[in-house]
Amino acid sequence: IRGVPTLSFVRPEVIPGQVGTIVCRDVLEMTLRSKALIASREPWGAASEACKAHFHKNHSVDSVLQHYRDLFQRLGCRV
Repeated sequence: IRGVPTLSFVRPEVIPGQVGTIVCRDVLEMTLRSKALIASREPWGAASEACKAHFHKNHSVDSVLQHYRDLFQRLGCRV
């Protein structure tokens, strides 16, 4: 929600660059990518915006409520 990029050894189950998670093969790559994020606003900003966009699209109150509305409608409930 705050747009803080994440470094991980595990690849998220989405297209790279869409959630702000930067996948690293090993500790050396993680160290280099950490330094690059800290050294320049551009890579941090891009990853941060991807984090925020992913959160709002998938985890915001409006998004979650829409999923419940869709579910209830499929179940035949009035909403």
